[in-house]
Amino acid sequence: MISLGQLTEIGCKIVMDGDVLEVTEKGPQRLIMKIQRSVNRLYKIELRSVKPVCFLASVNDQSWLWHGRLGHVNFQAMKMLVEKDMARGLPLIKHPDQVCHSCLAAKQSRNSFPQATSWRADEPLQ
Repeated sequence: MISLGQLTEIGCKIVMDGDVLEVTEKGPQRLIMKIQRSVNRLYKIELRSVKPVCFLASVNDQSWLWHGRLGHVNFQAMKMLVEKDMARGLPLIKHPDQVCHSCLAAKQSRNSFPQATSWRADEPLQ
């Protein structure tokens, strides 16, 4: 049993249309579950635990696999390692201009703090 109120408190969007219940995330519009109403007017979903998968081990492209193995080093550096024969076993990099989404998220810069504030305390602990 799950509470729709608790789902909305954690930021989910609930849509009940006809005999279908949809639960989606608000930020990136991602469908979490879609349930058909049963005969007794309940929405039943069977949740099964999934065996964890290492996504890096399931990558088919050797360039992306080595990109992750080397700590997300950029493709230009990996290409240079291969061209200058600085490392053995690395594949020839065919797409040095592609961008890794994990690298983009990790390298985002934040806005700087403002130099002046609009309010300043006059007394201690104010």
